[in-house]
Amino acid sequence: MNTLVNLEELQLNYLDKVVLDHVTFTINEKDKIGLIGQNGCGKSSLLKMIVGIEEGNGGNVSKKKIDRISYLPQTIVLEDDITIKQYIDLNITINNKEEEVELNTILTKLGIYDINLPMKQLSGGEKKRVMLAITLSNPCELLILDEPTNHLDNEMITWLEKFLIKWNKALLMVTHDRYFLERVTNKIIELENGKITIYEANYEKYLSLKLEQETFLANQERKRKSFLRKELEWIRRGPQARATKDKRRVEQYKNLSKTNDDKNYNWNESNINNFFPLERRLGNKLIEIDDISKSFKQKKIINHFSYHLMKDDRIGIIGRNGIGKSTLLNLLCNKIEPDEGTVTIGETIVIGYFKQENEILNPKQRVIDFIQETALEYKISNQTLSITKVLELFLFYGDMQYNLIEKLSGGEKRRLMLLKVLLMNPNVLFLDEPTNDLDIESLNILEEVIQSFKGPVIIVSHDRYFLDKTVSSIFSIEEQGIVKRYLGNYHDYEEKVKKMESNVASNRNFVSNGNFVSNGNFVSNGNFVSNRDKQNNKSSQLRLTFQEKKELETIDDDIANLENKLKDVEKRLIDSYTNYVLYNSILKEKESLEKTLNDKLDRWQYLNEKLEQINNRK
Repeated sequence: MNTLVNLEELQLNYLDKVVLDHVTFTINEKDKIGLIGQNGCGKSSLLKMIVGIEEGNGGNVSKKKIDRISYLPQTIVLEDDITIKQYIDLNITINNKEEEVELNTILTKLGIYDINLPMKQLSGGEKKRVMLAITLSNPCELLILDEPTNHLDNEMITWLEKFLIKWNKALLMVTHDRYFLERVTNKIIELENGKITIYEANYEKYLSLKLEQETFLANQERKRKSFLRKELEWIRRGPQARATKDKRRVEQYKNLSKTNDDKNYNWNESNINNFFPLERRLGNKLIEIDDISKSFKQKKIINHFSYHLMKDDRIGIIGRNGIGKSTLLNLLCNKIEPDEGTVTIGETIVIGYFKQENEILNPKQRVIDFIQETALEYKISNQTLSITKVLELFLFYGDMQYNLIEKLSGGEKRRLMLLKVLLMNPNVLFLDEPTNDLDIESLNILEEVIQSFKGPVIIVSHDRYFLDKTVSSIFSIEEQGIVKRYLGNYHDYEEKVKKMESNVASNRNFVSNGNFVSNGNFVSNGNFVSNRDKQNNKSSQLRLTFQEKKELETIDDDIANLENKLKDVEKRLIDSYTNYVLYNSILKEKESLEKTLNDKLDRWQYLNEKLEQINNRK
């Protein structure tokens, strides 16, 4: 296998902190590598050194048989005074029709429809999606992505996952998305304390190998401590024996005694299960949502939604970007008012709201001072923890507690804000995209926090793995503001949606000439009708109305006309690849025609089954 990039003895220091300590590995032409590690450990810096936009303090990066690297940085800084199209033209060269169509397709999949918009009108997430589309479209031998799933909704993430699975060249990415690591990668590189460990594995195999390694190290540590206890007893024997003690054994004891983990307060299950003090009383009334609706600019965001929150609820809210997920959270905590309906919050309810956007922090404030604004100590069961110990629970060890906030990474700031929310001792948790920028270890902590929390939790998230581990029901916000509820976690939701789509497909079982094949159930005017329902209502279905007879006379021609229009639209779509605005306009026309055709086919099936029942009764 050809080696594309060879990293030898890379070193990087920030002040007195060792970030990369003689890091050495290779990237081969078929590698799909996931780079993981704690926030602030140097993952993004390592990517920049490979690309060549950051220099280290030593070592060498040699690139063999590689001309082009396409790189997506974690933080995007884009020109605001140009349009999306102008920015695309500055960053990518389109050589042929196929490349143009591919770029248009990727932009559309990532929710970018109008490339004539000024960059300054885009949100931070939209800017990153523009850059992601450019990065994926740039021809290269090595694709490097830093947190590519941030700011993508579930549909976009699923598409990107499939794109990268099919990607047949080298890939190196930093991501906290564990399903990505499981399904896309064939190698995991873990960066910890400046050193790397390489696992020839996807995420599941990495966990297995990591467990074996940790078990081995734990056994070694137990042996070390057992030896230390015995040696301590020997060292402490009467003063009269000290002069004759074996100097080698005394020196060995001293050296082993120095071996200690800097993390003097480890996170474990017993800690987290007792993290929350006696919970605030919830009372009988929690949050009652009664027939609420909300619109912005005449667009319905939430449409007549009702729900009464239960004490053990673990709810995941999903939906495409911009559809109203954060709006629903803000409605539930009375930060905005509904246009119709009411939200009633019980008198005993204290909501801890972890928002998608970090609050503006004082960059010159120390980490410990920021937390002490909320609490000077924290009481758990029968003990009182100092804020120092609490910070250690959330991976802020030693000198990190006295760092200025401006020195923290994006993920470390998110972790700090999460701790502040929890220290307010809420009895209801609202989490809006809590996994953004968090490393896997921080995600594990957050998951254990949620599992140990005794009150209801509502989570907006695009992280499928996270939702699978934390929620027991899904609220899916769909078009026209309809909120659909599904029992189970995200995987259960996916299975149910697939099953419903499969049922709809089987109920639309036609051969190519439009003749009906199956006698399955069908949908009529949006209402599902079962065979049992039809038997129970035979008397009302034994005749065709005048309108239905007229409809039957023309419906075959209507279907044929729609099919011809669809073919014409598909041809126009291919011809319009050079005009992106026109391309997207025709794409929307195509989607509308497909929906109309599907509705017409459902209607055709309903009318013909009804006619068949009438004929059978004669």
